[in-house]
Amino acid sequence: MNSIPYNRRMSGDREELEDVQMLLNCYGPIAITLHMEMKTSGILGEYESVHFLKKLVHFYAKNLMEMEKNRFALLNIRRLVSLFPSFSQLRKILRPHTYRGREMIFFKLLLDILTNYYKATEIPLFKTLQGKVIPLALSFYSSQSTSTLHDIVEELMVVTESTSTLVVKY
Repeated sequence: MNSIPYNRRMSGDREELEDVQMLLNCYGPIAITLHMEMKTSGILGEYESVHFLKKLVHFYAKNLMEMEKNRFALLNIRRLVSLFPSFSQLRKILRPHTYRGREMIFFKLLLDILTNYYKATEIPLFKTLQGKVIPLALSFYSSQSTSTLHDIVEELMVVTESTSTLVVKY
């Protein structure tokens, strides 16, 4: 039996639902899908939905910096990347009229993580980087105007509160 009073449990559920709704409105279905995967897996630990992007960036940047000294950091990053949508799903998102502007902030974040991950781990041939990540990046960047890309990078920096080592500016 749960010891939290019913009305308090409902209030917490309602707040979480509002947070998830905000995440959906701001960053689209891809963010919700990944948020739910990460909540289920427990990879990011406990966090509020509104802090999802910040927590994701912090987790990745911390493990990226520790990767050469700590093999568990590399395993953490592999586990994180395994939760991402497939490359075919990501390509579908880039089709015209399937996304809104702010959703591209989250898409760029995923693209930056994938780029850094495959640069750091795929040796020597960079098969996935050359065959999947770079074509996806080219599609993304060619579909955005320079001013839109600038806005995306600026917003991403604000939302994540720095970690400039992660954000790849093209």
